[in-house]
Amino acid sequence: MNQTPEQGQYIDKTKVSTHPLWPLEQCWIGFILPRVPKYLNTVNLTLATILWSGLLILFGRFGHQHTYWLWAVSGLIIAQYFTDSLDGAIGRYRRNGLVKWGHYMDHLLDFVFLCAIIISYQYLLPQYSQWFIVLFGLLGSLMISSYLMFGMTNKFQMSYGQIGMIEFRIGVIIINALIIFIGPGFLRWLLPFMSLVIFFLLIWGVYRAQGVARQMDLENKRISTDRQLQDQ
Repeated sequence: MNQTPEQGQYIDKTKVSTHPLWPLEQCWIGFILPRVPKYLNTVNLTLATILWSGLLILFGRFGHQHTYWLWAVSGLIIAQYFTDSLDGAIGRYRRNGLVKWGHYMDHLLDFVFLCAIIISYQYLLPQYSQWFIVLFGLLGSLMISSYLMFGMTNKFQMSYGQIGMIEFRIGVIIINALIIFIGPGFLRWLLPFMSLVIFFLLIWGVYRAQGVARQMDLENKRISTDRQLQDQ
């Protein structure tokens, strides 16, 4: 008889998050994991992001100047959230051992999905394309900063200023609904405001990361100096 995995072993200990919905997110993941069908595993849940990304671009192309396609975009964002949340957790729960593969493919495809979102909006709302490019640069920089931080500390930053990916997704879905119901005119001020907020979050994240890196360098230097004095 298979041994039942211990409660909470699905949680990725390398992830650090302070956003308010994080505990609720871990609760629903823990509840649903034992109920996930066997044919859904780390590999196909991770690779599902390729499907969602392709459909995003396709729906954006079909929806040129037809904002009701944003319902489909929101649906794909929700679908990708579920597969992205479960892929690593189910791998740890079932102990399949694909740790490094999952880390690499999961974060690579997260970036692919971000690219697909921007391309989709470029089709759907071409009048705001310059702001989507700015947002892509800022969000991509946040992702790169998190990856580099993980390389230094083995801790993956999942939130910035109490804002995590789930809050970001909810915000995008709300914005999509507002565009459909009242039109995209409010984006004239919202997109610059979002860009400014994300810019300051990026500056804060970079400042914090370089401080951590500097502290680690100084600590390593102190340890090295102590060893040299002991060897004399």
